Amino acid sequence: MQFAEETAVVSKVVGDFAFVETQNNGSCGNCTSKSGCSSVFSLFALKPRNNLKIKNTLALKEGDSVVVAVSSSELLVATSLMYLLPLALLFIFSLIAKLLVGESASIIAGLCGLFSGLFWVKFYTGDAKVAKRFQPKLLRKIIKIDAV
Repeated sequence: MQFAEETAVVSKVVGDFAFVETQNNGSCGNCTSKSGCSSVFSLFALKPRNNLKIKNTLALKEGDSVVVAVSSSELLVATSLMYLLPLALLFIFSLIAKLLVGESASIIAGLCGLFSGLFWVKFYTGDAKVAKRFQPKLLRKIIKIDAV
């Protein structure tokens, strides 16, 4: 099974859970000029860090560096749910309304389809069993060795 991995830092530990922060690289994560980039898209990066609550299976403490991962197949399913389902419902609702009523109704129906898809995804992923399926997991602790 393949995983999408990300490095994170433990911000706090509460009971059996660790709260970790990952850096949000956006689409520029692998770009060689990311440090000096002045792209228009960087203006929309409102949330520079992601905070995750993960089961502390590695006896972590605040400040530890870890690698967190999500299964690539689960990531693909989640991405499809978030992006493809609302778009598919937009087109389906719009097409049905255009065939039955007309052009102006298809615009409103398309928007209704888009928002109903978004609300359904939010409702579906709010279920505890489903949310656990997409929950990132701790893979390993990064041990820092001081060079002398």
